[in-house]
Amino acid sequence: DMVNLETKNSYLWAKHFPDKLYRILAFLSKNGKEAQLSEIKKEFEEQISKPVINDIIFDLKMQNFVKEERMKDKRKKLIKLTENGELLKQKLDELSEIM
Repeated sequence: DMVNLETKNSYLWAKHFPDKLYRILAFLSKNGKEAQLSEIKKEFEEQISKPVINDIIFDLKMQNFVKEERMKDKRKKLIKLTENGELLKQKLDELSEIM
């Protein structure tokens, strides 16, 4: 239902928005729309702690902004930007221009 969706989105915003969420989406976007979870963690190790990255990826996954695929090496996970994730990134692009 719509009310729930709005609440979920605003929860996502309140929790991560905008910089950490945006940085991860932007990184995926410029990286051919996918990256290994370990690459994401390495890219942001100075700015975002690993538990927070896991949390953001989990939330993005729940909202269908990214997909997670297991790789041949079971310890590795591939994070892929979905179409929704692309749209979200574009929205954030626009928002950041306004701010």
